[in-house]
Amino acid sequence: MKHINDVKEGQNVNTLSEIEEYYKAREQQLLKKLHQQEDALAAAKQTLKQLTENQKVSEDETARQRAAREQQFKDELYRDPLTGIYNRRYYEEVARKTIGPAGVALMDVDDFKICNDTYGHYAGDMALKTAANAIQSRIRESDLLIRFGGDEFLLILPGIPGDCLQTKLEQIRTAAQMASVPGYSHFRISLSIGGTIQSLADPMENIVRRADWLMYQAKCRKNAVMVEVPGHDLAALEKLLQNKEPEKIQKACTSLGAEFTETKADLCAVFPVLPRYPVTLKIWFADEEFPASGKLFLQDHADHYLSVEDAVTVGEILLQKLSEAFSSL
Repeated sequence: MKHINDVKEGQNVNTLSEIEEYYKAREQQLLKKLHQQEDALAAAKQTLKQLTENQKVSEDETARQRAAREQQFKDELYRDPLTGIYNRRYYEEVARKTIGPAGVALMDVDDFKICNDTYGHYAGDMALKTAANAIQSRIRESDLLIRFGGDEFLLILPGIPGDCLQTKLEQIRTAAQMASVPGYSHFRISLSIGGTIQSLADPMENIVRRADWLMYQAKCRKNAVMVEVPGHDLAALEKLLQNKEPEKIQKACTSLGAEFTETKADLCAVFPVLPRYPVTLKIWFADEEFPASGKLFLQDHADHYLSVEDAVTVGEILLQKLSEAFSSL
């Protein structure tokens, strides 16, 4: 009798037992081939899986490198090289389109020119970096800090409640006051800050102007925060004066008994509005930054800017009286 392993494909067998043995041997040969093919298929699948994983890793690395290049490009385009925060271009192309609600503040480094003139431009650069770091230490990652001008910073605080804005800006002012300028520990920086709230309907450029107005009031005190009082619109008086001819404004002011003076760039009227608040209304018509804007300041007789609370009180009275005066012209 032939052994199973001796049976070869195509070999003739005659007896029944040989036939059975042949088919058993044939079955084992086919099973062996099947197992070999299954092993080969599993190896191929493993190779394909490895290739796919390698391809994914390569694609992920390519995507990571692309994202890194895009981020580097944005940083070069939108970041201030000195402080690392956003620059004015970012404001013009991105942040200016931001809609409220948000808190908006303009901050100015007090006596920055004196710092530059006394200690040099390197000291000035370190002071700006220190100010930026101090501000960043008190804000969220979602907040936008922008170097708006030479020594001015614009801060946008999305979603901050109006009753929290003053507290937040005071925290920033204190952080800047307490910060040390590296290499110049013998002097401290301080910030003058003006802040207001942007509603859903307020264009950003208008709100920045409001913050600018408030910041200049703060600068009269220095190391101060001036925040627009919620519920009052200090811009209403400016809006009333915008696009009004100087002659009409002079007539309206004079009709209210104001002592009126005029210079090349501005009109000044002293109003006996309230016994305890005799104020000077200064209206700029030739301001280089805001041409023909009707930008105004409220000052007392000592040329000190009014507090925001007093400015609201006086502004509302002036708004009513000037509206009536313009209607009668």
